[in-house]
Amino acid sequence: MPVHAIFPHSTAVAAYTAISGLFDERAALMRQHQIRAGFLCTTIAQQALLIEPVFYWPDSHSDYHRRMVEPEYRPRSGEPAANPAANAAAGALKRETAELMRRLGGTHFQLGRFYSYREGRDAAALALFDALKRALDPQGRMNPGGLR
Repeated sequence: MPVHAIFPHSTAVAAYTAISGLFDERAALMRQHQIRAGFLCTTIAQQALLIEPVFYWPDSHSDYHRRMVEPEYRPRSGEPAANPAANAAAGALKRETAELMRRLGGTHFQLGRFYSYREGRDAAALALFDALKRALDPQGRMNPGGLR
């Protein structure tokens, strides 16, 4: 399960260090639920660095996994039992990581449901956004529940 944020090069090392520090603080929880974290880091042109922690833990496969993994490979990989406690712990860690990255000034590619659009925005920008949304979608049909 990935979570990402984009940082200017000038703050990327501090952000990576802070995220790693969060994982150190949560080491007991991660051991308890066998949650592992890895990082994908990549530059975005000359302006920024994308930092994407990815969480792994033993749990049953998702519907997406069942659709996307080749049928002949699935029997070889097996399927772990459902693990709702680890799933909940990983989800909480993902949310905590996203909030830390937001506080550190990170931004992201996605808008909508997981990443909060409204947090960290100034009042004038939100007023403009809300006015445009009302004008373009007065009945609230586009992406209901998103961009909250």
